[in-house]
Amino acid sequence: MLQDGTCLDEPQHHLPTAAKMHPICRFFDLLNRQSTPLIGAAGRVEAVLGANAHSGFCAMSGGTTGPPKVIQRSCTSWIETFQLHARRFAKQAPLRYATLGDLQHSLTLYGAIEALHIGAIYNPLGGISPRRQLSKLQSACVNVLYATPTQIRLLLNVKRQKSGLEALRHVMLGGGALDQETRAQLKRWAPAAEITEFFGTSEASFICASDRDTPLGSVGRPYPGVELAIRDAQGAPCQSAKAGDIWLRSPYVFSKYRSGADPDIIWRDDWLSIGEIGYLDPQGYLYLKGRRARAFQVADQTVYPEAIEAKLSQHSGIEAAVVFDCPDAKRGAVIVAVVAAGSGALPKDLQAWASHHLPLRARPAKYVLKPLAQWPILNSGKPDLQALKRLCREAV
Repeated sequence: MLQDGTCLDEPQHHLPTAAKMHPICRFFDLLNRQSTPLIGAAGRVEAVLGANAHSGFCAMSGGTTGPPKVIQRSCTSWIETFQLHARRFAKQAPLRYATLGDLQHSLTLYGAIEALHIGAIYNPLGGISPRRQLSKLQSACVNVLYATPTQIRLLLNVKRQKSGLEALRHVMLGGGALDQETRAQLKRWAPAAEITEFFGTSEASFICASDRDTPLGSVGRPYPGVELAIRDAQGAPCQSAKAGDIWLRSPYVFSKYRSGADPDIIWRDDWLSIGEIGYLDPQGYLYLKGRRARAFQVADQTVYPEAIEAKLSQHSGIEAAVVFDCPDAKRGAVIVAVVAAGSGALPKDLQAWASHHLPLRARPAKYVLKPLAQWPILNSGKPDLQALKRLCREAV
C-alpha cells in the first residue's frame, strides 16, 4: 500500500502505469517471478525500502487454525530486525540465504526481503520437493536458512543422502516448536549451524528468541525493542510465573488486516494481545501454554493441545504429533492425537509412556497414525490443522 492509497497487492494488469513503475512494486514483482538465485545489491534494495519506509505491503498469515488473513505492515516494521540480523551474521561472507515456503506468506517473505536488503545471495526454494530443496541447499552452499519445523522434518526425511549441510551456519526457525529428536538430527546434518527458534506471529513478527542458555520449555527472552506483559482476564498484571494473556509492545507489529480478522488479536492503547496464554519466569524467559483459539474442554478442564504435542514429540519413536478434541457422549470430548512415527508403526510403549509423562486429563484416548510425508501442509510450511482435524474425526 503506497502513501497515495494505491494497493500493490492487486494483479499487475489492474495497476496504473505509475504504480507498476514504483520501486516497491518492481521489487515485489521481481521476487515473485524469479526461481533462480537473486543477488541483493544492498544499497539499491535498502534505498528502495528506506525511501518508502512509511509505505505498506501485505503478506498472508500462516492459516494454521483457520483461513489465512492478509496482513498489512510498514516497511519500517521489518527494517530494524534486518539490521539486527545483518550484524549477527556478519562473520559469514558472502551470505547465501534460502527459504523453503511460498513467498506470499510472512516468514518466507521476511527471509527473502532481509536477504536482498542486506546484500545476500537469495535462493527461493518454495514449490519443489524436499529432495530437490536439499540438493539445492547443498549445491548453493546456503549458510542462512529460514524455515518452519515441519519443513525441516520433511528435509530430514529425505533418504539416501550421502552428505549433509556442512555450509549452513544459521537456521532461523519460526512457526512452531522443534522437538529434541529433530534438533539433534539437524545438528548431525548441519554440525556448524546455530539453531535459533524464535517465537512470533504474522501480526507481531519477532517476539522472543531462544539461545544456548534458554531453559527447556521456554521460547526465550524478548527480542530487542519488545516489551512483554502477562495480564489476567480483567487486564491486571499477573504475578511472576502465573499464566495469563500475553501482551506486547513492539516496533515490529503490523498495521492492520487487509482481509480477514482474528478475534483474539486485540489492541489496547499501544499494547497488542496476540491470543496466546503464557507466563514469564523471574529471569524474564517466556513460557507458552498455548493459543486461546486451540484450547478445548475435557471433563471441565481446559486443555492446551500444544503442551501435549510437545510432550509426545519427545518420545524417540514419534516424529511429529498434533492433538485435537473429538466429541464423546460421556465426557463431552476426548483427546485424540495424530502422530507420525519413524518406524511406520505406533511405538508399542506409547500408551505406557504417555501415562508416565502426561497428566491423566492430558492423555490421548486414541492415536491416529499418519506418515509425515502424507500430512497436509499449507503453503506457509505449517501443518494444515483443519484438514488434520477432519482426518482425525473421521478415523475415530
